Amino acid sequence: MKSPFYQFKQGFKDGTEDDKVYQELGSKFVDNTLGLIFAPFIVWGAWNICIPALFGLPPIGYVYSLALYCLFKILR
Repeated sequence: MKSPFYQFKQGFKDGTEDDKVYQELGSKFVDNTLGLIFAPFIVWGAWNICIPALFGLPPIGYVYSLALYCLFKILR
């Protein structure tokens, strides 16, 4: 929050603009965090269903699927 002196100079704004910015920032943070936690499960399942049957490669665990997900996010 801003100091009372700053608010006095600005005419005592109610701060709704700040609240909207913080709400959008919080929403982006929660979306990215949940995506980072749950999206690798989709990669993990897709890999373990398709790739071992098609190409004979070994199944992967959550950590490898997290690494693949991060690689996908970087390359996108």
